[in-house]
Amino acid sequence: MKLLGHFGASAGACSVLAGVAQACPVCMAADPKTAGTYLGMTLMMSALPLGLFGGLIYWLKRRYSPRPTVFRPAMQAQPNPELVARQSI
Repeated sequence: MKLLGHFGASAGACSVLAGVAQACPVCMAADPKTAGTYLGMTLMMSALPLGLFGGLIYWLKRRYSPRPTVFRPAMQAQPNPELVARQSI
């Protein structure tokens, strides 16, 4: 119960002070180029882990999935004309 009280007090303090604290003042810069750069990097950093995990799953699936067997008909042995000519002599 005491832990719940501490958690509630810290959550309340964070919610009251959230408007005062900013992560970085550059994020709210008036320059549109900077805002676009932050947006692009946010999208890239969000997509990077998804791409890595997706690539790993794809590679593991390809590596450990059973390969389809390809049917190749057996070649019939053709007699070698040189050997046939030697045996007949």
